[in-house]
Parts: sequence; C-alpha cells; structure tokens
Amino acid sequence: MKISAKLSLLVAAALCLCDSVAKSQVNFIGVFTTTNGVLIAPTNIFAANLTQMTNALAAAGYAGGTSVWSSGNNYSTNTIVCVGDSITAGLGGQYNRWPDVLSDMTGAGNYNLGLSGFSSGMIMTNYLALLAAIPAFSNNPTIFEMGTDDTGDGYATNVTIPNIAACVARLSPSAPYWVLTIDNATNEYPGAAGLGWTNYIAKTNLDAAILATYGAHAIDIRHWLVTHGNLSSPGDVWAASNDVPALSLINPDPALYGLHPNDAGYLQY
Repeated sequence: MKISAKLSLLVAAALCLCDSVAKSQVNFIGVFTTTNGVLIAPTNIFAANLTQMTNALAAAGYAGGTSVWSSGNNYSTNTIVCVGDSITAGLGGQYNRWPDVLSDMTGAGNYNLGLSGFSSGMIMTNYLALLAAIPAFSNNPTIFEMGTDDTGDGYATNVTIPNIAACVARLSPSAPYWVLTIDNATNEYPGAAGLGWTNYIAKTNLDAAILATYGAHAIDIRHWLVTHGNLSSPGDVWAASNDVPALSLINPDPALYGLHPNDAGYLQY
C-alpha cells in the first residue's frame, strides 16, 4: 500500500465531524483520478498505510465523504494540519500537493502550512505562534515535514529533532500525528562531488533519527520515492542504485535543486 493510503487511514480515524464550519468543494486531481479523469488505484505511500489511518478515523467518528477544503481561516476539526516547508507547499508540482492528495483520499479538508525556504526552527516558531493564537489546532490530526531547509545547520539531528519535538509536545495528548522523513536531492548520494555526499550522509542520518524517535508516528517517504520509480527507465534505475528519489518523480527544473517532486512525485505521498 502507498504512503498516502497509510496516512489517510490514520488521519481518517482521527478526524471528527463535530464542527459546523462551512466548506467549499474542491475538484482535486488526486490519487483516484488521472488528469483525463480515468479512475486509477491508489498506490502511493499513504495508501500503503490507509487501513491503519482509516481505522483510526473511524474510531474517532469520521464517516468519510467528498473531498473538501476549509474556507478562509476558519477553524475546523474535520481538517488535517500539514506543517512543513516548500515540499508541503507543493513547489515543483503543477496540479498536486501532497496535502491535497491526502484530502482527496480521506474526504477531509487540510490546512497547508507549508513555508518555502523555512528551516525547521522557523517552521517551529510559526507553528507555535499559530497554536498560541488558535489553541484548538492542537487537537487536529497533524503531519510534520521539517528539516529540508536546515542547510545552515548541516541537517544536524541535534537541531532538527528538538525542533520537531517542540512542535509535537504542543499537541493534545489525543491528537494523532505523523512525522515525514526528508528527501535527498538528485546530486546527493554516496560518492557524490562537493557537498553531495556530505548532505546525503547528514540527511539519511536525520531520517534514521526521525524513524527511531517517532516509530509508528514516522512515515519514510524518502525510501518510498527511491524504491517506487519506473525500473524500466535507466534514470530511475540509476537513482535506485544510488539511493536517490526516482528521477521520474522529481521536477527537473534546475531552480528547484533536483529536490522537489513533480505531480507524479506528489501523488506518491
């Protein structure tokens, strides 16, 4: 099962339909349809965890429904809070962002708090300010994607992990949450020139720390992107052999540093 299926089931079980906030329908191009409207099976990483997430949502009284988007800045308990950087914001995709893919799978709205170029410390500061302003957000199912822009700290686990922990600590004890691993760029792999090898080691060490620290609350999206490319494609074969996310899932625009998924990549979340 895909990561989106895994996460969507976990999230679904955690949502509650007890609010009356107005929502507006959104037409998603998500994991259940292609751009020409043909139905396809969910095969992303959330789908891989969908049963667990759905059971969790069901336990919380969530009954499913159509994809919705919470309008304006109104608070809704039937909403997934997605905290992160440009990957969460959807940079590199034209139609898909992983929070929207997850909404499409669960029928829940999402608050996309992706902040492009923000380090984990900056994301933490903004997220804690949000909770101070709207404490109810601490009750929502929440997904954290933090650390991609911790370049100044060398992707140090002793910086990023405490920043993530500070955010998790502010959640309600009953709030479901998950932490995503971060991706390495296409020039970051064992033996790469310049900072490529250094960054690869630091990022994979950080991911290992995320997985060890958060266990069942961690989702290894990086490994999924590495192993779910098109193995009939020489580029994806090279990527898999070098522990790099599949090239077919990454936006090739040089301005995006070989790091940000394309639409096909975001559909893998």
